[in-house]
Amino acid sequence: MKRFSSVALLVVGLLSCAFCGSVKAQEARSHLSFYPVLYPDNTAELLMQIDSKLGKQLKEQNPLLRYVQTATEDLSNNRVGVTFPALEAKDSAAVAQLLALAQEKKYVKKGIRLVLGPDLTDTNLCAVYALEVSDRYAIRQASVAEVTKKKGLSGNPEIFVTMTQETARQFAELTRVHLLKHIAICCGDEVFSVPRVVSPIDGGACAISVSSETEQARLYRLLTGE
Repeated sequence: MKRFSSVALLVVGLLSCAFCGSVKAQEARSHLSFYPVLYPDNTAELLMQIDSKLGKQLKEQNPLLRYVQTATEDLSNNRVGVTFPALEAKDSAAVAQLLALAQEKKYVKKGIRLVLGPDLTDTNLCAVYALEVSDRYAIRQASVAEVTKKKGLSGNPEIFVTMTQETARQFAELTRVHLLKHIAICCGDEVFSVPRVVSPIDGGACAISVSSETEQARLYRLLTGE
């Protein structure tokens, strides 16, 4: 079973970590994206709409729709994604297919994308997040100048990303406008983290904490092509 990691965004000036290696990112195979995250009640509402449109047959075949009716029971102010009681990480492939189908059939309104990502409270579970991909502050393809492997203050492996000047300006605006809210950090079609913005980040850099050196190496390869 895949275990998802929790992630934090850190201001560059607060970092005092041991660097393990870095590379310029001009040859990157995948790009980082940053999207604002809608709150759980909005996500649950979108899933309810999908439930009513896809019908009984798909509901019987897919684990997501079997649990969508109970989604709102587990929501709290501490959650930004809808987590279903029986939706473990091992079930994520079937749910991801269903979300892709809903998007393809235009069951999700324009400008919103439903994606699977790490649950913020239980690494054994997946959560569904509604991302504002058409938001004026969304960064669909971040230009990354440098990617570095390192260890964070807690000793956990991290990927430290330095952005180009233009992307840094966009990132500063994104974090300023969505202060104390969550944003999703995506690489390709995968959500790697859903951190809460605790302060505006003007330095054009962020640290992505991962659960293991294996995950660190995987994200590093995705971003650099190495």
